[in-house]
Amino acid sequence: MALININRDPSEKDLKWFTLFWFPLFAVAIGFMLWWKGDVQTPALVVGAVGIVLGIAGFAIRPLGRMIWIAIMTITYPIGWVLSHVILFVMYYIVLTPIGLVMRMLGNDPMSRKIDRDASTYWIEHRPGGKPERYYRQF
Repeated sequence: MALININRDPSEKDLKWFTLFWFPLFAVAIGFMLWWKGDVQTPALVVGAVGIVLGIAGFAIRPLGRMIWIAIMTITYPIGWVLSHVILFVMYYIVLTPIGLVMRMLGNDPMSRKIDRDASTYWIEHRPGGKPERYYRQF
């Protein structure tokens, strides 16, 4: 099971947003960063212009927009795959595991999994919630 799948069949709405808004915006942002940090004005203008032209061309020629979408999604897939796995690793081994170890050392068992040989049952009584209207006002 993959955490991230490449969407090779975007909807028309996704293509419109991508080609008219996101792609030119990212290209202009990259051009601005080149100009601001690298102090290279000509490549910055070229990157921004190419992004705007490809965005408009991708909107006018739908197959071109779909090809640009698939190319960018394929290029950025490894980045997303690595980042998702790194984030899961950090969350599990650096956040959750120490919390669990500390809870074990302190003897905390929130799920009440300890075996009680003298108990006749492990059933925990649950009192009913009351009126259904309370679900609409939880706080």
